Amino acid sequence: MPSSRRTATVLFLDIVGSTHAASELGDARFRDLISRFNRIVSAGLRRNGGREEDRAGDGFFATFAEPAQAIRCACRLSEDVRELGIEIRIGIHTGETERVDGKTQGIAVVIGSRVMSLAAAGGILVSSTTKELATGAGFSFEDFSAHELKGVPGTWQVWAVTGVDGTPRPGPLLAADAAERLLAIGGLRPERSNRKRGLIAGLVSAALVARGGRTPASSRRGEPGAPNPTDGPRVGNAHRARPSRSHRVGDPPPAPPAGHKNRHTPHPLIVGQGGIWVIRRDQLIHVDPVDDEEQGRVAIGRGNPVPITIASGFDAIWLMTDRELLRVHPGTREVRP
Repeated sequence: MPSSRRTATVLFLDIVGSTHAASELGDARFRDLISRFNRIVSAGLRRNGGREEDRAGDGFFATFAEPAQAIRCACRLSEDVRELGIEIRIGIHTGETERVDGKTQGIAVVIGSRVMSLAAAGGILVSSTTKELATGAGFSFEDFSAHELKGVPGTWQVWAVTGVDGTPRPGPLLAADAAERLLAIGGLRPERSNRKRGLIAGLVSAALVARGGRTPASSRRGEPGAPNPTDGPRVGNAHRARPSRSHRVGDPPPAPPAGHKNRHTPHPLIVGQGGIWVIRRDQLIHVDPVDDEEQGRVAIGRGNPVPITIASGFDAIWLMTDRELLRVHPGTREVRP
């Protein structure tokens, strides 16, 4: 088979919470949403020198000649699609690709896809290779920790894009604003709006489940992926509540009202730091939410289940037992007291 190799910057993106949106909007309105989304992304790629390699469902794969082109395009697209009331996540990597029978392939393509799977709603993540090549192009980055990428040997350092030309990237849409824009698709009548507003909470929950990266609760305000020094580790016990105007898509649900009594015991599970982390007996299990596959296990007990509180923050998973506080590195899964 004829083939050719070249160095390219690959970009992967998809819609966060698309499955839930499809079930709530219905087939016709969801097709309208995807049609508008495809037009916005295709136009953005052309404007920024990108080449559309493939699209499937709610996702795109594109290549660029230069890393800076890809990052600027990603930042622009992240904002442009918000007119539809949706958030996307984006992963970028630069490496050698191979073109076989008209299709771009190679390990660089796999890495780009895996980097995207770590991103949160509205997040743009790049590999160290891309970051280094884009030095001096006007971007600011923040360390997103080292991660093991499925199917790729070794540990890979990932960086979050936090600003362009000295301006911080805006955070995700307010949940209420996102719902209003989404409800406008297909021309929902006012009398039907209240019934469909349940979509807000669904999208927030879907964003939490789909996110593979750090949550905005541990982020600098308005900057996806950046730490907030005022926030400590976040305990993973979610409460479903109707979002307020100040709640952003992808943010953890608001705290329950005063006097609220939870009839369920806290579930030892959190979402963030590159996946879903759940405690089962004496082990911490890491699950990839994109492929729904187990990524690895960490022994945290001595063969017997122990009372544990689990939280995430400051580039780590934190476990509090009745004896000690443990820190788990999300990339290497190394456990340290």
